[in-house]
Amino acid sequence: GYLRKSIESDKAQPDPVTRLQLAFALDRLGKFQDALAVTKECLAIPNNPVADRCRMEQDRLEKLLASASPAEKPGEAATTPSPTAPSVPKP
Repeated sequence: GYLRKSIESDKAQPDPVTRLQLAFALDRLGKFQDALAVTKECLAIPNNPVADRCRMEQDRLEKLLASASPAEKPGEAATTPSPTAPSVPKP
């Protein structure tokens, strides 16, 4: 809520710290794709004093999303249902 409103109001002078805080908040909510998008916005800001931290968070999120299988990717709907129990061959 408030972080997004702050970002919307600072288009003329974007604040990278607010974007980094929003990325952390989205991360904690399990909205990893959204958090990744915000870290990219953060890195696009010139003279960014928290660019290193934004880059670390971006790298971590990219690895997290890459390591999850399509059915397990947080923040995305599974395209195929996962089995509830392993299948056992019938004798």
